[in-house]
Amino acid sequence: MMRVPLSIVVMCVLVACMTLTHRAEAFRYLTCEGKNVRWKSPFGLVQNLCSIPSGSSQAKAYAAAVGQWRGVGGMQDAVYHYGSWSTNHCWVDLDDGWNDVALVEASSIDGSLGTTVVVRSCDRIDEVNVLLANLATQSFDNPDEAFASGACPYSPTRTGRSTFLHELGHAHGLSISTPGGADNHMLDFTVMRPSPPVPLGGGPSAMFAQPMPDDAAGGRFLYPSTTGETNLMASAQRLTSGNIRSTAPWKTIQRCRGETFSFHFTTANTGTKSVASDQRFFLATSPTAHAWAGITLGTWFGATVNAEKQVHPSVTTTVPCGTPKGLYWLYHQVDAGNAVVESSESDNVIHNPLTVQVLDCGC
Repeated sequence: MMRVPLSIVVMCVLVACMTLTHRAEAFRYLTCEGKNVRWKSPFGLVQNLCSIPSGSSQAKAYAAAVGQWRGVGGMQDAVYHYGSWSTNHCWVDLDDGWNDVALVEASSIDGSLGTTVVVRSCDRIDEVNVLLANLATQSFDNPDEAFASGACPYSPTRTGRSTFLHELGHAHGLSISTPGGADNHMLDFTVMRPSPPVPLGGGPSAMFAQPMPDDAAGGRFLYPSTTGETNLMASAQRLTSGNIRSTAPWKTIQRCRGETFSFHFTTANTGTKSVASDQRFFLATSPTAHAWAGITLGTWFGATVNAEKQVHPSVTTTVPCGTPKGLYWLYHQVDAGNAVVESSESDNVIHNPLTVQVLDCGC
């Protein structure tokens, strides 16, 4: 056993007979002697109260990430919160049989936002230690669904919740690699990307850092069950040439009534079956108007998104005649008719970074 203070991290990883493997889907894992590297039974995490105080933003982010992975339907509840160390327990013991979760100085994990130390023997994961960079490096508040509130681009410090979710993906066995081996991350529409930004889900009060379709598929592959899931999600991000970008630009455009404008939109299906639903686009006078009827720009009826996939189409729309002049936020709503019974109804509506200044002109 090696004991290290929270400011110092020493890698202690046991690996045997590992080979890099992935399926056609965009998730990766390891095998050993032909078997998938995974936990053989549910694993409990131990919160380090010295660095993650109860009630703090980082504690809420930790609890939310655990809940998000446990909430993937069709995946066994592999992870759970086991308990906490006392507030004077200001170190992490590696290879002691406890699955520690702690915040550390960023310099002690090579400047990364997070690192997961995995102890395993062949295909069995025996222990994980999840270490995240402290608050001086990243904020653990819930980020805005369009990457940042207001009219500014994505802030690189709003990463804490996504980092927790990402590292717990590693703790399950996703995108882990052998010491000194090739990087095992994927550059897809997934929270298991090697660096931010990552895609976010929508909703008026949802945990925006969520498992995406590829993440859910990977979890179900490693920890399958007979339970299925139906869930569509709106996102203000899309995948472009391996990069995560906003579906619309961070700017305000000016339009007269009757004039057109174009943008992309994203619908993600994290469930286990293909779903057809109506995709609605509307304008509202507030960035928190998710439940408003708004001013409908148009509806794409019966759009189908395959299971564990996402789509990033573009759409051209027209400012309706009769729209009062003023500043509007652009919204996208999946399952606009509320015809699909979903595991989560809180992630169906997002506001985009694009705002529209409707002028007193046109039809």
